[in-house]
Amino acid sequence: MTRSLSLRSLRLLLRVDTLVVIRPALLSLSLCLVTSGATAQPAPAGGKPPPKAPPAVPGKLPSTLPSTLPSTLPSTLPSTLPSRLPSRLPTDVGAARLPAQLAPSTAPAAPTRREITVDYVWFTGEPGTGAIKGGTSPVLVRIDKNDAPGASVNVLDEFAGSAGPQWRATAWLAALTAVHESSTPLLQHEWTVRAGGVVDGPSAGLLTAASFLALLRGDQVLPDVTITGAINPDGTVGPVSGIPQKIEAAAAAGKKRFGYPVGARQAEDAKTGKLVDVEKLARALGMEAVELRTLRDASRLLTGKDPGAPTLASDDDVRISPEQMEAAQVRVDMWRASAEAGYGRIQPTLSSLSDEARASLSWLYTPIFAEVNAAQVYERGGQLVAAEHKWSEVTIATGAAEDELRILAAAGEGRLEEAFQVLAPYLELEAQAGQLLDELEMSFATANGTVSAVNAVLAAETIVDSLALVATGKAGLDAAVAMVTQLEADAAAGRIEASQQKVQQFVVLLLRTAPVLARAETMLAAARLELAFEGTVDGGGAAFEGARLSELARGYASAASASRAYFQGLVGLTDDSAASFAFVEPQWATASAGAALAATWAGKTTPVAQLFAVASGAHAVLAAAALLNKYEALGFKDGAYPRRAALSAQITAAREAALAALAKMKAFLGKVPERVIAEFHHAEELREGPDPDKLLALSSYRRASFAAVLTVELGLGRSAR
Repeated sequence: MTRSLSLRSLRLLLRVDTLVVIRPALLSLSLCLVTSGATAQPAPAGGKPPPKAPPAVPGKLPSTLPSTLPSTLPSTLPSTLPSRLPSRLPTDVGAARLPAQLAPSTAPAAPTRREITVDYVWFTGEPGTGAIKGGTSPVLVRIDKNDAPGASVNVLDEFAGSAGPQWRATAWLAALTAVHESSTPLLQHEWTVRAGGVVDGPSAGLLTAASFLALLRGDQVLPDVTITGAINPDGTVGPVSGIPQKIEAAAAAGKKRFGYPVGARQAEDAKTGKLVDVEKLARALGMEAVELRTLRDASRLLTGKDPGAPTLASDDDVRISPEQMEAAQVRVDMWRASAEAGYGRIQPTLSSLSDEARASLSWLYTPIFAEVNAAQVYERGGQLVAAEHKWSEVTIATGAAEDELRILAAAGEGRLEEAFQVLAPYLELEAQAGQLLDELEMSFATANGTVSAVNAVLAAETIVDSLALVATGKAGLDAAVAMVTQLEADAAAGRIEASQQKVQQFVVLLLRTAPVLARAETMLAAARLELAFEGTVDGGGAAFEGARLSELARGYASAASASRAYFQGLVGLTDDSAASFAFVEPQWATASAGAALAATWAGKTTPVAQLFAVASGAHAVLAAAALLNKYEALGFKDGAYPRRAALSAQITAAREAALAALAKMKAFLGKVPERVIAEFHHAEELREGPDPDKLLALSSYRRASFAAVLTVELGLGRSAR
């Protein structure tokens, strides 16, 4: 990629007649950071006018914390990254030796074909129009012995298009959660669902998972029961729409018991838009409506068999050790110092601005103060895992703000090449990520059991995040270079109005890319910290099976691809809009890049490549699930969550699921590893925060559950079944 804009383009763009229209265009976009001071004052997001006299920018980050900032820490990153690193993506991860105690696979033989038929409930029509229709469709659910080398999850149509693409991905997630609950290898079975009518969307997920689980256990299903609800990767239940219409359809089909998602007792009637008590509605129709929190609850309702309450990990099982608390405090100090240094670099510029200019830039610095306040609250409360996260967010915000201010200053004077060069150094991040993968590969080559493998997976996930963000940022820089060619042509032809519009787009593109690359840089620093603190994290654990790792790699790679396609289809992202969406939603970048990396690594034969495939695939699945929950289940739009009432119930269910998974992990290993405990505490400390923190807590509970499930899966977990 060309890193420098041509001098010819700059000479053309810097002609006096061109600058006459370029400068006002930049000002109209709040690009007001010029030496003479700006006067434009557009309203920030939300339509509220800026304050007439914004408060003076403080000389340093406000802090009532008594700790002294280390003087020897780097200014932007908490560790120094090598300046010259090998640049390679995982096209050749190298040959790493397996731990000496790898055992051959001894998984029990899969049963012969088993199948059942259940009735799915659905509704169609445009909500609020009155033209709403509910119904049921018979669906055949089947498992067979799988003799093929790869995972096989099939969705069959009774007629063309009767099973939509979203439901195909739901079937993958249902199979994964069923095998997690039963500790059964995914590749041991071929999984099939055959739609007998129109079926699509996430609401089929829970009943599909419960049906798969019944088949694995050899249980019969009750014919007078049906269920609606999304299934999450940790086995918890997610909200769905149209519950009143589905209850009416179930009653018309002769059902007597109806399962619905936790937190959805007050559900919106798709016809009227009014809230309906679904349990009262069911009773009026001669049915019982049962609230479901987990796949275990759904299995109990569908089969009539009570598996009993799950065993939960105790407080002592998930207590952070004093050594890990000390390590967490060191990391908090490092990130806080980095945040202080970053703010120190932008504060003089902000203070030098006029009130009007500073008000128009409130979008840039206001988030910094919000994150600082949150970090201080968590740190004062002794919640060091959450404080570490928040101080790293301040580092990201100050780093992005520093770059954005430099871009604005250069663009405001027409120095577009200089504006572009602000971000050019980030092109080295890909090489740095490759070097970290090399280090992780060397660490795994000497792994001595399942705990070391799971630690490596969790570290690899952080690197996957970085690679995803780097790819997104590079796409932004590529687009900026392409835009320069258009600017040259417009300026040469005297198309001043077209130049004005493209310059606006060019600068906005750089501003949009800056936070993405700042986050990528900080995520790489976090990954390096994880590797640096590897010596304080326990390893060991039981031997894991080489064939098992290969199975998991292929299974998670397939599930990642399906999950990514699931979300893209559900929200209607085209290829172009999907690329743009990655700039505003890092989880989408993770889901996309994670799925691609998982497919690349799963095709290789070395154990470390397959371990990276598991990390990338699982991380993509979790990211896609988080997006589905945020945008579909909770209805996120314009910064608000219209269906947020379900969020607290989701967190409670996810916490219980995590404790149940960690109990299995302890039964298998004799302990819960420190790194997994830290992930659980990240959720514990964030769960009472504002909505964005609650969503992070939800993801961390699920990540802890995944780590526990993976540990048992790697060793087949026969003692924990």
